Amino acid sequence: MKNNKIENFSNSKPDLVGVNILCIQEDVKKNIWLGSDNGAYKIEAQNTIHFASESGFTDNSVLHIYKDVENNLWFATDADGIYKFTENTFTYYDKSSGISNTIVMGVVQATDGTIFAAGYGGGLYKINSKNNIEPVNNKGPVLTDSKISCLYADDENNIWIGTIGKGSWRYSEKNGLQKIIDKNTNTQVRGANSFLKDAQGNMLLGTGLGIYVIDKANNVTKLKTDNV
Repeated sequence: MKNNKIENFSNSKPDLVGVNILCIQEDVKKNIWLGSDNGAYKIEAQNTIHFASESGFTDNSVLHIYKDVENNLWFATDADGIYKFTENTFTYYDKSSGISNTIVMGVVQATDGTIFAAGYGGGLYKINSKNNIEPVNNKGPVLTDSKISCLYADDENNIWIGTIGKGSWRYSEKNGLQKIIDKNTNTQVRGANSFLKDAQGNMLLGTGLGIYVIDKANNVTKLKTDNV
């Protein structure tokens, strides 16, 4: 975006022409990272660097890039687990690290510093103190039969979870796993693919059926079309 106009960024970066970009993140040094269907790209000053298998990364699709409070970058990939990038080094998490399904849709960090990952089959994971991945347990592993499509960490140590076909959820160490229910229809809010907490403390859920709002009293309301 420049002068309120959208410009084709690839015009100034020939290396990116024809690249299918799936996600974007900025690191602590203001470099731009792009997740693609063939590894990742780092744009620094006038240089574009492609990270793939020959550089110790992956040739698979990068579905999500997350920057944690320590400025590490986490890369969620399609069928190649998770990569953590810190001080120019990649750390790799695969089935030997504790992931049962290496399709990972996202990574977030709770306010207590815990890193969570979304398994597209296999459930919700967290990184333990030994730097291994383990399933999150809430009287048993959380959502192990679900395809988690997105995660969101709010400022109250809650992790919001969207799934395909299994509804929307909220998880915290204190309160466990809770379904998001529309009390007016007594049905679970389904198809959440994005979350955002607004300045008033309401949680917005973007779904295939419209936008839902959860207020501080946990009342769930679907926005009418004329409000959007």
